[in-house]
Amino acid sequence: MLTTVLARRGLAALLLCSGSALAAVGPVESDAERLHRTLLRSEAQALENGEGVERDPERAARLYCLAARLGDAESQFSLGWMYANGRGVERSDSTAAYFFHAAAEQGLEQAVLMLDRV
Repeated sequence: MLTTVLARRGLAALLLCSGSALAAVGPVESDAERLHRTLLRSEAQALENGEGVERDPERAARLYCLAARLGDAESQFSLGWMYANGRGVERSDSTAAYFFHAAAEQGLEQAVLMLDRV
């Protein structure tokens, strides 16, 4: 039941990210792929919080989305948080739940906790 609901919510989330399915990080990941995800997430965090750059939550959400599509659990969580709070994106509990679920599936404990709140 939960999987079906999340699958329906996921369709909207995928459209918002303008991409195909979110990738799960596989066992064979190159250092370059890991670095790329990390750099996208770091830039998104700086833009979200105004750390060394002007705050731009809309751009932060787009960068988190790119990293989330590459399977970055922390970016999936952050994007879920942005949707849960309407920060840089239109507030949507169902979309937030989708991204929290994606992060939780990768073992991010804080995402599991947030699933209970949205």
